[in-house]
Amino acid sequence: DKLPFTPWKATVFADSVDSVAFERHIAEISRAMIGSAGIHVLAYFESIIQSTSVANKLINSHFAAHLAKVLVSLKSTSLKTRICSVIGTLIRHATVIENEVAESGLCESLQKILKEKQEAVRRKGIAALGEYLFYAATQMDDEGASTSWTIAPDTVATITKCLRSTEDETVRFYACKTVENISSQSISAGCLFATADVAGLLLSVLGSSKNEKMKMSAAIALSHACKLNPELFPLFFDSIGFSNFCNFLIEGLARVKQAFITLLLYATKNSYELVEKMQLQSPTALIPAIANLLESSNAVIKGKVLLTVAVLVENNVLWLPLLGTKGAYQPVDRIAKDSQKYLKSCHLLLCDTVERCVGQMFLSAVEDLVAKASRAKSIYDSNPLFALLSKSIPSLFPRSNSPFYKPLALLNVFKDVSTSLTLKPRVISPAAVKTLSEVFGISEGKDFEEVQFGILGVIESLTDVPKLLPNYCEPMIHSLLPTLLNRIYSKNEEMRCVCFRIAYDILAQYMNDEEYVCLLYTSP
Repeated sequence: DKLPFTPWKATVFADSVDSVAFERHIAEISRAMIGSAGIHVLAYFESIIQSTSVANKLINSHFAAHLAKVLVSLKSTSLKTRICSVIGTLIRHATVIENEVAESGLCESLQKILKEKQEAVRRKGIAALGEYLFYAATQMDDEGASTSWTIAPDTVATITKCLRSTEDETVRFYACKTVENISSQSISAGCLFATADVAGLLLSVLGSSKNEKMKMSAAIALSHACKLNPELFPLFFDSIGFSNFCNFLIEGLARVKQAFITLLLYATKNSYELVEKMQLQSPTALIPAIANLLESSNAVIKGKVLLTVAVLVENNVLWLPLLGTKGAYQPVDRIAKDSQKYLKSCHLLLCDTVERCVGQMFLSAVEDLVAKASRAKSIYDSNPLFALLSKSIPSLFPRSNSPFYKPLALLNVFKDVSTSLTLKPRVISPAAVKTLSEVFGISEGKDFEEVQFGILGVIESLTDVPKLLPNYCEPMIHSLLPTLLNRIYSKNEEMRCVCFRIAYDILAQYMNDEEYVCLLYTSP
């Protein structure tokens, strides 16, 4: 009753989009929206434009340009608020917006609205501007994209200003969402907001806001910003604190966890030294967080954690036993049984990385052992995680005055990693068993007893999973068994017992299978 014309149903309006009657009705709305019934007219209009066909038609027409001009000339707060809402609705539902719209001054009009004193107007203004900038971001990375959609520096400054703590909370929230959406959509547009100023304001939101959705948006925006500009990583971690960051990984909302584990993944890839430095400063923070996330019900989070662990191990293999102290091997084994392709791919990459890196560590340890004390100082002497590992898992380390301290510790790391059912076949290969047998065979004498027991510890771990023994039958039967049996006559009683026990466990498995019995008879 409050409309100066007969209203249409939204479905009729959408079906008539190419008709003369449609144009006449738009003209009626245009004349009436600045009259006494303007609020009701605009409310009605917004209710019938929420379809793609209508939005595409109107946003690319003279009507949209007319709205932009009317917006900045009106004095009525309620009318300005409604027009901003209409513009935002049109942009949100449109799928094709012509370059002429970007050249019409619409963006500039919305920026002017954000200078208004009334919070209600600024809220709708930033919401509409956010819709516009998101569409602009979708165009900026396209090949041959028009420069019409380029986001100007003053627009970036406007959004940045809206993030300040002195701004209305709702305006700040829309500004956060704008940065989040733009950064997730476009590299070119996202880089405009991947600055220290914007990151600092987002960190302020994350640390002070009580609105969980707003904090989540800020976290995601920060993740994108750091990915686009790795130089922001030190600023981010210095501001938030590494322990606090790890608490977010454990206690944060699922989307925040996902954003932050993504951020950690990219930090590890681009600024590994920074991550290792923070781990050394806060040794009890990251490892429990990673172990906790491996138990997540969210497949994306678990996959990104596996990728993060792979990058950590790629940089320093000693992360593996550190993770093992918090029970990380068990969830890794469970993930191996998951049917999701994404998780399988992530798990495979981790296993490949572990196999390669632990293999290199194993060879280094063996070389040091063979070369005796002259090569006992290996590249691992300068490994910053060694001291942390010795405190976390003292059982991995031999007596400190041993000339074989480092290589034996590495062998024990090798043994520790092999407690994972899925990683064991990767790190302990038939070639590794043969090499261990050869080193064990040449390391005779009292001076080498701790070396021999170190090697026996690794070999004995193989017998814990009998179903894996067939994978090692050739080196076990032809290399290891003869070496073990030779040591049954050792003067060291403990050595005799351990060698006999391992030999018995191996023989007990292989004697039950005719195929392996034949190999036993051909063994030297």
